[in-house]
Amino acid sequence: MDTQTNEELMQHISETLIELGISQKYKGFTYVNDVIHLWMNTPIEDDTYKSILKSVGQKYSIGPMSVNGAIKNALDAAWFCRTVNKNHELFEYLKSNQTFPPLPSEFVVVMAALIRNGNKIE
Repeated sequence: MDTQTNEELMQHISETLIELGISQKYKGFTYVNDVIHLWMNTPIEDDTYKSILKSVGQKYSIGPMSVNGAIKNALDAAWFCRTVNKNHELFEYLKSNQTFPPLPSEFVVVMAALIRNGNKIE
């Protein structure tokens, strides 16, 4: 992953989201792509997720809670419309709560780890 450019990383994140069954028609798709990208390139601190939501919100001129809500909508739509590939390793990892989709923050953290590890949960 270290040799990827930012553009290649963004493309890889998008492809992984699509592979998971998350639709590009939702604004949350774009936002979660940006949030995961920033998460992977930001030193981890206690308030990192909130800070990243704020940064993405500023980029799109919306509030951080709107960013989080749009991500949640995209995840919920994919989950409840059964377009999510629940057999994907990511969702096998999140299996403890199969009835409901993961929280946006949980999804971002696990997705970033998945991509860092070459699409393998460790």
